[in-house]
Amino acid sequence: SILNSGTINDTAITTSESTASAYGIYVNGDAFGNVTNTGTIEVLASAQDTYYGYAYGIEIEGDLGATLSNSGTIDVTANALTSTAEAYGIAVQGDVTAAGSILNTGTIDAEAYGIFVDGDLLAESSVSNTGTIDVYAEVETEEATAYGIYFAGAVDAGASLSNSGTIMVEALSSSDSSALAIGILVNEDVSGSVVNSGTIMADATASYSATAWGVEINGGLEGTFENSGTIMTYAESTDATVDSTGIYV
Repeated sequence: SILNSGTINDTAITTSESTASAYGIYVNGDAFGNVTNTGTIEVLASAQDTYYGYAYGIEIEGDLGATLSNSGTIDVTANALTSTAEAYGIAVQGDVTAAGSILNTGTIDAEAYGIFVDGDLLAESSVSNTGTIDVYAEVETEEATAYGIYFAGAVDAGASLSNSGTIMVEALSSSDSSALAIGILVNEDVSGSVVNSGTIMADATASYSATAWGVEINGGLEGTFENSGTIMTYAESTDATVDSTGIYV
């Protein structure tokens, strides 16, 4: 198991032509022991020219089969002059397996992703936010994207994804490009449950297309989605289409 109850401050700045990557806590593989932050994690990655900047508060490189929890503060920032810059509060690059869970009762401030899972939420696993997730993305040359909770995979039967806290996402494109802000996104089928009893706010502003969605389920909805909380969305564009939607299934 890993426990941080102190302060982690990690900075990666490139002064030449290379990618900048910075990590608060990094697990190089699967995690079957608990990972806990009750302290402060501050991460900055800054890249020059056309190279990428990636910052991670906590990253699991494989599957998560234990509890990953944050009751402290995670603050991640990524900068790049003309290319991709992404900052992740919590990132799991595999599945959240049975008995695995992600719990945020603290504060996550990130640019791009609050909580990111690249795999599935398997049966008997869960992701829950009862704290605050604040994601802000501002881009000059590319599309600006901000996600509170992002699942690249599915939410399987017996699994649960819930928000009873606050999720705020804002995407701003200051050039001739688009902006996308989504509070909760599940990219594949939901056979389990997705519940919002808290507050979700999504704001997208661009000179080109602007899209702000509270909750998006891209696959089929065979399980349940329930909202008893508040979902507020706002999209503004000066030259193109806008789409402001509370729940998109």
